[in-house]
Formats: sequence, C-alpha cells, structure tokens
Amino acid sequence: ANVPQLALILQEHGYVQNIELLRTEDIPSLMMHPSTLGMADDSGGSKPIFSPEIVETNAAMLLRFLKTNCTSDSSTYLLHRNKGETSIQLFDISSISQTRQRKWVWWLALCSYRFACRLEQLQANTLAPDDNVTRRDYRKRQRSLLYNTLNLLEELSDMDGGRHETISAAVCEHLADSYLWRTADEDMTHQPQASNATGIQTYASSKQPYRNVNVDCLNKAQDHLNNALAFLMPLLSKAKEDNSPLEIEALTAQLYGIHHKIINVCLRLADHHLGSYSSSNLIGTLRTAAKTLADAASLLGTMSAFNAGGDNDDQLYGMSIIQQHAWLWEYCGHFGRSFAADELWRDRGHTSGYDLCSLFREVEAACSSKIMRKYLDGERSDLNSASNGQVSLTSLCGVVILPNDFEEIESSVLSKEGCQEAIRVSKSILGHQTEIKRDARLVL
Repeated sequence: ANVPQLALILQEHGYVQNIELLRTEDIPSLMMHPSTLGMADDSGGSKPIFSPEIVETNAAMLLRFLKTNCTSDSSTYLLHRNKGETSIQLFDISSISQTRQRKWVWWLALCSYRFACRLEQLQANTLAPDDNVTRRDYRKRQRSLLYNTLNLLEELSDMDGGRHETISAAVCEHLADSYLWRTADEDMTHQPQASNATGIQTYASSKQPYRNVNVDCLNKAQDHLNNALAFLMPLLSKAKEDNSPLEIEALTAQLYGIHHKIINVCLRLADHHLGSYSSSNLIGTLRTAAKTLADAASLLGTMSAFNAGGDNDDQLYGMSIIQQHAWLWEYCGHFGRSFAADELWRDRGHTSGYDLCSLFREVEAACSSKIMRKYLDGERSDLNSASNGQVSLTSLCGVVILPNDFEEIESSVLSKEGCQEAIRVSKSILGHQTEIKRDARLVL
C-alpha cells in the first residue's frame, strides 16, 4: 500500500499516554515490543509476531485464487473463513438476486453503486494525469457497475420494492459524467482533430467545459442526463402537490445541477455542428439549450424562494444563468453570420434564412420569461422598445428610420412626410435582389 510509517497511539481510560511511530518494515519485530508499549523490557528481546515473507506468500496465493475464480463481470463475491480454520470459501452472491428477495437485490444494487463511486474518486485523486490507459479501464468498470445498479433497481421496482427515483437519477448522472470525463490526449487517441469547416472560432468554445469530449460521448451523456430528468420531474410535481418544502428544495437542487450540465453539453454539441454544416442538428441543439435554460431559470426561482445558502448562492447561480445565456446567443450569432457569408449552409446544410429566424424567435421567446429577465437585468430597454416596434425578431424588414443620434426613435419620426414612402421604396429595392441575398440580409 506504499505506507512508510505506522502511528501507534496508546490510550488509558480515554487519555492518550504515548504515541509511537514505527517504520513499516519494523512492524513484525517492534509492534508488540515492551519498549513500544511503554513497559520495561525484562525478557531481553521479543520474537517477531509474524513473518513478512509468509504474509506476502499467503497474500499472493489468495490473490491468485481470487483471480482464477472471480471470472464473471459485474458480479459480487463473498470470501469467507470460519474461525480457527485455515480453509477459505468463495461465494458468488450475485445469484442471490435470482431468489426474488428484495433485501438482497437492494443490497447488491447499493454495493455496485458504492464501488462505482469509489472508482470515480480513485480516478480523480490517485491516478496520474497522463495515465489514460488505467483511467479508461476504471471508467469501463465504473459504467459496468452503474448499469448493473440500474438493472437491479429496475428489478427491485418489479418486485414492488419501490422505484428509488432519486438514486436512479444519481446513477444516470454518474453515467453521464463518465462520458464527459476525458483528457485532451485521450481525445487525440480516439478521434482525429477535425478542422472547423466554417472557419469560425467562438469565444464561448474556449471557455466552456467538455472542450475535448467528442460528439459520440456528448450524445451519450445527454441521453443519460435526460433519463435522470425523467426520474425526477414526476417526483417534483408530486412534492409540489403535497406541499412538501424539504422534498421540493432537495429535488430542485438536484434537477438544477442536471439542467446545468445538459445546457453545457448542448452548447458543446452546437460548437461541433457549427463546424460541420450540420444545420438540422445545430438548430435542434440550440432549441434544446434555450428550453433547458428557461427551465433551469424556473428551478432557480424555486431555489431562491428557500434561500438556503443566502444571497451569495443566489448570485452564484444567477451568474451561471447569465453566462450560459450569453454563450447561447453567441452561438446563434455565429450561426447567423456564418450562414450569411457561406453558401455551403444552403448547399450542404439544406437550410434557409427563415429556418434561422424561426430559431432566433424561439430562443428569444424561451429567454423572455419573467424569471429570466430577473437575472438578465430585465429592466433595461430593449431594441424593440427603443425603435418604437420597428426592429424585432417577429417583424423583420431590414429597413428602419433612424434619428441622427441613434439614441431613441420617437414615434413622431415615423409620421414625418415621406417617411413611409422611403421605407416602401427601400423594401421594393430589397425585394428585387436575389433570394440568397435577401436570405442573408434577413438573417443579419
């Protein structure tokens, strides 16, 4: 175990009398020596209490025995030795779950879950950053244990042992994390670094999490996170019906964390789709991110009502909403500018300007809720109000009348002589341009 020393603390009646430090190699000879135990040595020495060579031999034989007989993946074994006997017995207790005893199924499920969590901790705390081979082996084993946990919990539910939704959701979230835990070196091994087809380098992509996770792992993580939501959302609805504050607070906090991860996964997927002209996937991903962001803001409003962590926690969560909102609109903006500048979005992506405008409207609608405006400084004047309704995502013409100072467009400007005629002529000129130019101008 690579432990260099042992601290031996001697107590009497609950009071520490002495502390001795022993080197690991001195344990056999000095562990029970009178001088170590604070007694006079009248015997002239003491024999070693055990032989390290024999212990090492026995340990090697035991490990060899376990390696030979523990052959089934995702199984649980029990090693047993009766007191006073030298023989040992190995039991495969996975078969206990086949006897339809709920307590054993529940016990096996928790064991699998705990071992999976332990593997996750080992990856984080003990493995070297460049030990990608061992890290992959740990994750493979961790996923196997987590899948086994879900299967056992489902079996327990079939036996009328309860669904245990919160644990199932936590297992799904751990499964998602196992696909999001990757390093740059590992990604270079799994997937070549593709060049950005559109030539766009977004600021958001350099700041977001999961930078080195490939598309396949992102999609798998998103599926598991959605499964976690499916477990928890009915529970939250029931807790609200039952007016149970403690359950509402706990479920809301767990759900907010899952929503936060889904948004980050969607934005990272958007970055991949933006570089490969996958317009349908990009539009769908940005829509999902907008809807999930609105749901997260709603959950944050519920959490603020409890205010368990005070104003600091509320501000911290609010900043995460603002940041993800900014990233979402950054990707929308890059999508629009790339579409206007690159005709390949029409040829390869099979999309039109109206598809993008529809996306922008949906994103704006999702981010216009009262709770969202609270975190986005909703009291400020927006462009639609400042332009007296001329500029909005629901009424796009590309032509507006502006005053010289561009601070605020008074309604009286629109009623001046020749104003409406100028707008009509300008729209007519735009209408005679090619469809591609009209599409690009509409999106911009």
